[in-house]
Amino acid sequence: VWFQYLVTGFGESSFISAADETNEALGKFPGPYFLGKDFSLADLMFAPFLERMAASMPYYKGIVFRNNPRWANIERWFDAMEDRPSFRGIQSDYYTHVHD
Repeated sequence: VWFQYLVTGFGESSFISAADETNEALGKFPGPYFLGKDFSLADLMFAPFLERMAASMPYYKGIVFRNNPRWANIERWFDAMEDRPSFRGIQSDYYTHVHD
């Protein structure tokens, strides 16, 4: 949904809906991760996509993911991920994601 909207311009409402659902899923359990306090495979699977969305959507579509109260659970997830040395070790910069 994200990439389709990014490259074609179609599906903005589907993208927003998917972002809302992701935010809701992250708020289902107490804690910053998809399973609450426990880091899991779900977090690993979502990491590259959420990281690219956070970089590319403001640049190309003007949709800001980070520090957006609408997606507070996603921001909380990013904060928790960025506290993990393993994530910081592989995290890329926004410029690379926007232009890769």
